[in-house]
Amino acid sequence: MRYQRSRHKYNPQTNKDGLGAKDLEQKSFFEPTQELDFVRNLKNGRFSVLLLPTQIAELQRWQIFTHNSKTGLIDCFNVERSNDGLFNTKGTQLYTSPDPQYQSSVLERQPGTDSFTDKPLIPLVSKSGYAESALNFDGKDDYVELPPECIPTGKEITISFWAFGGEKLPSDNSVLEALDANNVRVFNIHLPWGDSKIFFDCGGSGRDYDRAFKVAQASDFKGDWTHWAFTKNAATGEMKIYLNGKLWYSETGKTITLTKATKVRLGSMISGNYYNGSLDEVRIWNRCRTQSEIQADKLNGFYFGSPI
Repeated sequence: MRYQRSRHKYNPQTNKDGLGAKDLEQKSFFEPTQELDFVRNLKNGRFSVLLLPTQIAELQRWQIFTHNSKTGLIDCFNVERSNDGLFNTKGTQLYTSPDPQYQSSVLERQPGTDSFTDKPLIPLVSKSGYAESALNFDGKDDYVELPPECIPTGKEITISFWAFGGEKLPSDNSVLEALDANNVRVFNIHLPWGDSKIFFDCGGSGRDYDRAFKVAQASDFKGDWTHWAFTKNAATGEMKIYLNGKLWYSETGKTITLTKATKVRLGSMISGNYYNGSLDEVRIWNRCRTQSEIQADKLNGFYFGSPI
């Protein structure tokens, strides 16, 4: 919809200028569009959208409800509204005072100077380390079945998440495992195994897969929120593990590519070995992300629309 005379979204040419889908010459207005590929199994227009205010001036969010024709459930999504009226899938980094006593009074959308302290504003980061909700796994029988297509095929992958390990760790467990049609492992993360080693398995040649592992300290995997990222680039042979945005371990010579997964579980291996703890903001990319990208996104929370 635009003003028919001015052809502008917001500014009419005169007070008689009216809104419409076409201009006065009956030429249709074509607006930019943005595909939300996380909304799936939508048929027959069975969805509803609300535009909600936030506590930040001029910052609004889209609340989307869709009927999932495959599961029969209502899926809910909440995405920030962009300046052009579409979707800001990355979200807005907010800034506040460096002095805790003023942080409740200072909330800005751009870097600048704090009027209370005359010092630079600092990025606002959630103290909880997660987006106010998380999946909790009891270590007994909890897991989530994921669609096999969430694991990419080919030479590259990145998986990242926040984890808060429970008291039962270290124990034999898997945060995420994927198998192919021959039950060969395509991807796996032990966080950690019972010997306190973090295992990162990736590949799937039909018989074997690549592996990188390192012994971790208890503070790395339990008792607090930690951010993990696992990347592989079979073209360069590099497998890397990042802890809280810093390179924690890496290996080279890992060139086995990812085959097609047919079974994927979050919170356990396909055969069992359940994870004890909480997981949040689990993300999967079909490319090997850089350290700077991992560092930037771990602070921003989860926003729909990132490459999967």
